[in-house]
Amino acid sequence: MSDSEGYDQEYAEDGYVEAETGEEGPCGKIGGGFCKCFMGFIGLPLSLYMLGWNEQQSVCQSNAFIYAQENVKNHYSGASCTSLGAQEGLAFLDCPVTQYENFTVASMNDRMGDTDFGKAISVPAAAISQTVEMYQCEETKSYQKRDKTTVEIYHYEPRWSSVPVPSSQFSQSVAAVQARQRGCPGVQNNPSWPPNLAENTVPKYANFLKAGQFRITESLLASSDSSGFGPIEPVNLQPFANNFPKTAVLPSQGTSITKSNVAVQGDYLVTCTSQVQVGCIRISFQQSSPTKINAITNLGPGLETTPISIPSFWGCKARDWEAAVGSVGRGAQKGVTMNNFVDELHSTNGTQTNLLRLLGLLMCWFSVYCCFGPLTAAADIFGDALDCIPCIGGQLESIFEGMVECVLCLVSCTAGFACGTTVIAIVWIYMRPAWGIGLFVAAAVLVCASLYFAKSNQKENSGRKRVIEPEYSDEEQ
Repeated sequence: MSDSEGYDQEYAEDGYVEAETGEEGPCGKIGGGFCKCFMGFIGLPLSLYMLGWNEQQSVCQSNAFIYAQENVKNHYSGASCTSLGAQEGLAFLDCPVTQYENFTVASMNDRMGDTDFGKAISVPAAAISQTVEMYQCEETKSYQKRDKTTVEIYHYEPRWSSVPVPSSQFSQSVAAVQARQRGCPGVQNNPSWPPNLAENTVPKYANFLKAGQFRITESLLASSDSSGFGPIEPVNLQPFANNFPKTAVLPSQGTSITKSNVAVQGDYLVTCTSQVQVGCIRISFQQSSPTKINAITNLGPGLETTPISIPSFWGCKARDWEAAVGSVGRGAQKGVTMNNFVDELHSTNGTQTNLLRLLGLLMCWFSVYCCFGPLTAAADIFGDALDCIPCIGGQLESIFEGMVECVLCLVSCTAGFACGTTVIAIVWIYMRPAWGIGLFVAAAVLVCASLYFAKSNQKENSGRKRVIEPEYSDEEQ
């Protein structure tokens, strides 16, 4: 029995082998190479578009920060957050939070309704999230290569998942069924999701909260430039433990979760307090309760925050914008000026821009590399031919294919980065003419100077004449 046969039999005895396929032939490799090439031709324009969009957004964000900073007239901090006389208009806030919104289980689940379970928990916060998980049997598939054979392997294991796992899509082959019986014994199908609970993680922002006398709205808390309001702290459920039974019983499949069939266990509401089995549900909550808010916003009627109308600039459309930062602990004790707040916004914007630049350039590199798919496929086919040479064929194949990969990686890196940086330069010239044109002129001067000195040096070397002293023999002397 060969090594590969022993390998396949080992997995077959465990019920893991689903199928075996030999190595792709020349036609399959060429077809795969052209598919990669097509992906590259699609991915490169998308990567270039992302790079251009990123540069434009960076400039437009900076323009919004500068406009707001120049036009804010009212600053509220300390005692002025609660004193009379606050006016409508653009304002900077540095105020403590004085009132939160109370979130309930019903507010996190639209299908919950006005039930006892929906009102059993109430958490005051600026934002909250709920994560519902079910213990389900999950299928994973992997491939392992042995010599010229690819083995497809199925594995089954019960895990907590925040989305329904459709067991109807599991493989029904004999080997897969045997593997499922070993990994998830006694499980035929995963139970259906409780109809009154939302799937996955559901975030919710407060419709309003009070910071001093100012009414902070959901649009400000959820703004893309706001931070510090994401639910990050687990909600302590122990104060609500008496609202639920001491032990929980797993409800029938397809039935709603009620107050009578869940219990508090640590930071979770669970339907199984003793032994965890497929179908068990657990619910957890995360909250954000900042004690102070810094914001640049517009104060409307009733001192309610509304977005600032940013006018159009060169290359940027008019839009609404506002930003806020929530802080706790020592950060809430420090006074923050508007200039410091705007500087932090610029810093965050710059960091995000640089990260997307790097990602876009790497995508350009990968896209150009994919365009060489037919060449890599041809190299692979030629390597297979080299492998037929006795004794040294395998080594020759590895060396040849490795050399081709290295060359294509270098060429695609150079071409991809060149395309990406060119797009960045063009957008800079359009969005920031003074900077872009200035840099372009400076680069052109450097290139011209380099060419001039190189040409001058070449002429100087060609104009020199080498003087060779004649040699005389003794007889001639």
